[in-house]
Amino acid sequence: MISRLRQRSFWTSLPGPCTQKKRCLYGLISNASDALEKLHYKLVSDGQALSEMEIHLQTDAEKDTINIQDTGIGMTQEELVYNLGTIAGFGSKAFLDALQKEAEASTKIIGQFGVGFYSAFMVAYRVEVYSRSASPGSPRYQWLSDGSGVFEIMEASGVRTGTKCSHLCVGSE
Repeated sequence: MISRLRQRSFWTSLPGPCTQKKRCLYGLISNASDALEKLHYKLVSDGQALSEMEIHLQTDAEKDTINIQDTGIGMTQEELVYNLGTIAGFGSKAFLDALQKEAEASTKIIGQFGVGFYSAFMVAYRVEVYSRSASPGSPRYQWLSDGSGVFEIMEASGVRTGTKCSHLCVGSE
């Protein structure tokens, strides 16, 4: 039996003209960069030594995932609910569907605060976020959603300070 190679259009489309998938990636990298800037500001304001500021991108063709991880400020449980749950509670799929009906609006809104994260549902059917706030002794959390308007938050183990956003890309279902 010959196995068919499944094309991963997310990566093959990156070098070409600007696409929604590129905007998604740029938005998520922008969010990670903002998290680094927030931590930098906090450390400088508190007179603390600067930590390593990093953004890591990782793909896994076998699992059809992309991971974006930063060593930034991270989020508490309340921040996860507020920052990620607000639009997810409305229904990120419905939110993005409404944006896609107005092509010009959808190209302008991606990249604005918070929306970069929700653009992940344009290329993924499930998003997992792992985060730990940079505040000393902060617990670690996992946030999960399929973009249907429902999300889960639970404590997690093995989560570094910062945020890791993992996307199970379309075609993996």
